[in-house]
Amino acid sequence: MLPSVPMSTAAAAAPALSPAPDRRRAFWSALLVAVIAWSAHFLFFRRFGLYEDDFYVVAPQLAWTWRDALAAMEGTVRTLTQGRPIGFLIATVVPFACFQLGGVRALPLAYLAASAIIVLNALLAHRLLTAAYGPSFALLGALAFTLYPADTSQAFLTHALVLQPSLTFVLLALLAYLRQRRVLAYLLATGCLLTYESGVLAFFAAPLVGATWEPGIVRRWTRHVAVLVAIVAAVVALRVAMGEYRAANLEQSDQHIAWRQVPTRVLEAVWTGPQVSLGAFVTRPGWAMAVNLDSGLALGVAASFAAIFAVLGLPPGFAAGTAARPVLLRAGLTGLVMLVGGYAFEFSGWHFPPVYKAGRMSAVHAGAALGAAILVASLLSIPWTRVRGRAARVGIGALTALYLASLFAYGLVVQRGFVDAAQQEREYWSRIVALVPDLSGDTVVILVGSEPSRNRFILPSSWSDSWVFRFLYHDARGRSPFLVGGRFPLHRGAPNEGFDESLVQARDGKLRWSAEVPGWMRVDRAQPLESGRVVVLERRGFKWKRRGGSITLQGIDIDLPPAPPGATIRLLPGPLHDLLLAPAEGSARATR
Repeated sequence: MLPSVPMSTAAAAAPALSPAPDRRRAFWSALLVAVIAWSAHFLFFRRFGLYEDDFYVVAPQLAWTWRDALAAMEGTVRTLTQGRPIGFLIATVVPFACFQLGGVRALPLAYLAASAIIVLNALLAHRLLTAAYGPSFALLGALAFTLYPADTSQAFLTHALVLQPSLTFVLLALLAYLRQRRVLAYLLATGCLLTYESGVLAFFAAPLVGATWEPGIVRRWTRHVAVLVAIVAAVVALRVAMGEYRAANLEQSDQHIAWRQVPTRVLEAVWTGPQVSLGAFVTRPGWAMAVNLDSGLALGVAASFAAIFAVLGLPPGFAAGTAARPVLLRAGLTGLVMLVGGYAFEFSGWHFPPVYKAGRMSAVHAGAALGAAILVASLLSIPWTRVRGRAARVGIGALTALYLASLFAYGLVVQRGFVDAAQQEREYWSRIVALVPDLSGDTVVILVGSEPSRNRFILPSSWSDSWVFRFLYHDARGRSPFLVGGRFPLHRGAPNEGFDESLVQARDGKLRWSAEVPGWMRVDRAQPLESGRVVVLERRGFKWKRRGGSITLQGIDIDLPPAPPGATIRLLPGPLHDLLLAPAEGSARATR
């Protein structure tokens, strides 16, 4: 750690800033950050659908009344849902309010609301880093933060509404701490813990954020960590006292983790995670530029390069405002502490080890986003400290803009994956439904095999498939068919690729659901599986086929009815019908 720097020396080493910063420059920098943040994650939002966890968290709100919404909010507060009541309250209020304006056709409004959170976080990061290290560093840091390539789930609606607000809280907490409003800062950090806990980890480094480190920094940091640990312990105790499952039943979680294993797992997580996170900054730009970008994406990348270069490479003020190298070193060390510490909570369940490079689970890197951005910004700032003359400034600006534009390109590729997955979902569910025209309110559809994904960023078929049928069709009494199978985690191993026979057991001469059925899977546990109710669909080659004859499960034969010739589904359409079963063009229009 660097020795403390006297205030006079530190002031000399800090960026040469005027008492009244150039408001015009600050405005254009903030505007650039906001536009890049929105475009990198939500440029194609009108063509996004619902994915994976969305069908469990967001889709039910399509059928809610105001009474249902109020009951859900009350239940979230009373039970501390997953220990994240604030996050799930946001994920309740925002989509429900949007769906009241037009059902599933108002889905783009929910994405616009989610995009506002992403843009707000980028602007808060810009404001924080401006106050800490000056405007030039802040621009690089805010762009690195919002283009953070290790986490590809920022446009994923559930994560945008539950996880991203935790970063809002921690950025506000750091700003409050920097402005000496300590009580407010700790209150905001507590809010972060109750939104999504990994976001708070950046706040552990709060005393280190700033261009100078005053005498007594070690003592102040130790006191700060002690206060924050006490807050974390209090929140965990509250979760245990309230009976919140994840805190009260760690040893009965997905991977049966004993408390004695936690220290070892934390060490492994803080060693592994930063390598993946920093590796993304190195490999994703080249990977994105190597992808065959269509003309629209190429135009977007070119526009981002031009905009970033206009702010970085042309105005002489950017180079003049770059922090001195001692300040950059302190910033880099602060970012490194945040980056490593950002993985301290990734020790359990599917989060461990934090090696995911894309997809929904890449959100394990979210807690390290700010630290990684500060570290990367300090590295990108170093060449600017050696700038001599306009030609050098323009050259460094062009190279930096090209790098950041390549990160922007990766964001566009991720978005295209979300768009492609929405189309694949429509094709998938259309094929499944076409094979079961005899659906009734008590039909059980068993999938043997799973729908493959065409991209690495989001799945068209996942554990939540069992909930989709509930919102596709229902009968006059409100009953909807059941679906079991697809791609879902089972036995704490790799995702299951279809129906597993351990999900059923023979009791009293009848076939019933077993204790192996996860609690989140939608099945009718009271009713046995009988001939006439069960339909089996198998993945053969590149197509789904309906199985005929019979199937034997746990020694019991179940007759499988053939699809009646000319039959059509007589059930009533549910709230997801127009999103997932309308023709592609119609679905596209419905989401606009």
